[in-house]
Amino acid sequence: MEELVVDHKVDSVTFYINGAVVTRSAVIGAGGARRIVLEDVEGGVDPDSLRVYLSKGHARSAVYEAYKRWRPGPPGEAERLEKLRREKRALELRVKGLAKYLDSIDGAFESAVTALLATASAGRADADSVLEALTRIREERERAAGELVEAEARLREVERLLEEAESRLKGGGLVDSGRIVIEADGLEEGSRLAVAYTVKKAYWRPSYDISVDDGAVRVALYAELVQQTGAAWRGVRPYITSRALGRAVKREPRPWRIRIWKPRPRPLPQKPKAAPLGAVAKMEAPPRPSFREAQRVPGAYISYTPPYAVDIEPGRPLLLLLREDEYEGEVRVFWDAFTGDPPVEYARFVNTGDPLPPGQARIYRGGTFIGKTQLPRVATGQEVELALTHADPLEAEKRQVSGAASKKLLGGHAVLTRRYEIRIKSHYRDDVEVEVYDRVPVSEDPEVKAKLVDAEPPPTIDKGMGIIGWRIKLRPGEEKRIRFGIQVSYPADKQLEGI
Repeated sequence: MEELVVDHKVDSVTFYINGAVVTRSAVIGAGGARRIVLEDVEGGVDPDSLRVYLSKGHARSAVYEAYKRWRPGPPGEAERLEKLRREKRALELRVKGLAKYLDSIDGAFESAVTALLATASAGRADADSVLEALTRIREERERAAGELVEAEARLREVERLLEEAESRLKGGGLVDSGRIVIEADGLEEGSRLAVAYTVKKAYWRPSYDISVDDGAVRVALYAELVQQTGAAWRGVRPYITSRALGRAVKREPRPWRIRIWKPRPRPLPQKPKAAPLGAVAKMEAPPRPSFREAQRVPGAYISYTPPYAVDIEPGRPLLLLLREDEYEGEVRVFWDAFTGDPPVEYARFVNTGDPLPPGQARIYRGGTFIGKTQLPRVATGQEVELALTHADPLEAEKRQVSGAASKKLLGGHAVLTRRYEIRIKSHYRDDVEVEVYDRVPVSEDPEVKAKLVDAEPPPTIDKGMGIIGWRIKLRPGEEKRIRFGIQVSYPADKQLEGI
């Protein structure tokens, strides 16, 4: 297939705290079915995050191919470096020559002094001429010594400039790079292309100036942009967000188990087994995007066929879009107050269409790639939950309000009572529904009894095994509190484990 290398530019860059989303654009100069290539793209691109947009035509696949390229140093630096080297060699020769010249002058001066002393002792009249010669030698020595000082100073300066130039020239060399290969058809002359992808080697980090003066505290926040992709982004107005790229994990609540403490024998240390040689993890090729929907073939089984002929080449994965369905869903916030993990946003929807086979899924949030997950088989009518990102706009905390644990002896049993308070506050712009979960201890010993003594408001969720929860709706800026207590009784001569 014919390749068309197109000129492209960076249109926008969105900086996250742990990565960046780059959008490049190009104009296709000719139509027809072909392979479009964007050369000299950044290194460190997440190949799973590639998304392609075409104003005319359809994309079949988009592949990122990483390689190394030679990056030259600053323009003109090599010529400047060679010029400095020539000047250094000339200065070294001049310093050496001036040093020898001064040695010869010193020898002539000693000879002149010896002649002057001999003339003076003999009473000859040419002593004045010898003294005049000594004066000329002294003046010549002063001139040569001055030139030597200037040459040595310039030599030190050239050596410093030479060291700086060599350091700048080392900025060149092999750097990570890559290219994006897009297979498409139906292109027309003037078709506009946009490619968006995630780069992990660029991010921003906050920096603060904090001033305290007479009780006033002033905080200035700065954004430090870091870019280590090996490619220059010129003429870009960056967009900076405090959000992080990547999916959160929505953990299912687990029971809070307690038991009578029993001493356990310490296991003897064992010698670790050596890992078998040659064990290599198998790397699977990631899926590639495609943007034209296939046609469904009627029959007893769900089948599809692509609307165009495709090339399947060894080592070049190809992804075909089978169908696109739209479901009614909602985004909620989940927080497990017992573990104290950060609150998580998750999406809920019901599969009202055909069954979905199991497979790997890439998750986008607002058009931004946030990560991958494994989607199980989903039947028609089945509810699906997908964890998204951390719910940063939700403020949530739990604390024990009853003070230290109290013990009372009743009929040979100790009673442990604790009370807790949960506080949640919404900083979302719209109303939000929050699911809050906590625990009542579950006894694994018949001599231990545990129960929920009170709760305000009463729990609206009971998953069994001591897992309780509340569904709470919050308006923007609204704060609500949950208070509850637990009570555990156990033999007074025993100790509890797990609480």
